[in-house]
Amino acid sequence: MTIGILTFQFPYNYGALLQCCALKRYLSSQGHEASVIPYYPAQQKKWYTINPFSKGLSVPSRVYKTVTFFYKCRQISKFEKFKSTLFSGREFTDESELPHRYRELDALIVGSDQVWNDKITGSSGVYYGAGAQCPKVAYAASLGSSSELSAIQKRNAQIYLPSFSSVSVREAGSISLLGRYRDDIRAVCDPVFFLSRSQWDEYRAFSPGLSGYVLLYMLEDNPALLEDGIRYAKRYGLKIVEVSPVLRKKHSGIQLLTSAGPREFIELVRNAEAVCSNSFHALAFSMIYGKTFIHIPNSNSPERTLSLLASAGITYDSNHSFYDLTNAMESLAPFIEDSKVFLNESLAGITCA
Repeated sequence: MTIGILTFQFPYNYGALLQCCALKRYLSSQGHEASVIPYYPAQQKKWYTINPFSKGLSVPSRVYKTVTFFYKCRQISKFEKFKSTLFSGREFTDESELPHRYRELDALIVGSDQVWNDKITGSSGVYYGAGAQCPKVAYAASLGSSSELSAIQKRNAQIYLPSFSSVSVREAGSISLLGRYRDDIRAVCDPVFFLSRSQWDEYRAFSPGLSGYVLLYMLEDNPALLEDGIRYAKRYGLKIVEVSPVLRKKHSGIQLLTSAGPREFIELVRNAEAVCSNSFHALAFSMIYGKTFIHIPNSNSPERTLSLLASAGITYDSNHSFYDLTNAMESLAPFIEDSKVFLNESLAGITCA
């Protein structure tokens, strides 16, 4: 079956690219001809560009990009090199090109990641498969938050969810929010769990000489989480190294690794003594590699990590930020297998229809 994947393949974000990689590889392993649709929304392209001369930038943004351009180049080149393994050809920003791409497909998979978070995607129906005439499957789509639907999310859910052959979400709490629009929605795992630890090892970039460290990765700056990471490092005689896909924040006294791309991220998690983060995918890879995880949820969207912890049978304790994930994958194994069955049966149902 010829399958197109419509997801976030464009960001300079570790989790976005690695989940895309995992979904494509898994589909290919099942005998499908899977391709990533290289759609790059214009607004996001403006956000992620490091070129200070790009059109439409505000004066503060232009100044910031000028100051940071040279030390970002090396890191961005690693993201771009990794992206080149996911698809060939140019990325395009005009959504009117999408229906033409869809005509070549037997099926379209929308997801994973926060493709239904309108704070990222705006009001467009693109990530609900608008304009697609082929069968559509939503796999592990995330709303970004499971507290309530925005007016845009309600509208898009009402218009587009009935047109999907099957629908699954990444956070279990999203099922009740979307239940009024269809009653057969499933919660499934993020695609990164489709690949084993040894398979992820194939993608890692070796970093000789770096050992005995806590990896710090914060998408939302949190002084309390930082203090927990520092306390853990001091207790066990470890140093702290930090990565950031956007390099916007440097914490005093902590080494910032300014050229860590997706492959380096895998290696850094793999070799860390502990990971200190409020990132969903940092938690996911800490589970895959069985790490100690130091965690306080992101205040804007705590449901994403809380749901993943719950899937592994781990209850979040606001008074306790240290989690032993040694056996997390064993606990997640039935959930991962059920998720694979859901995806495979969804695609088999399309073939038989």
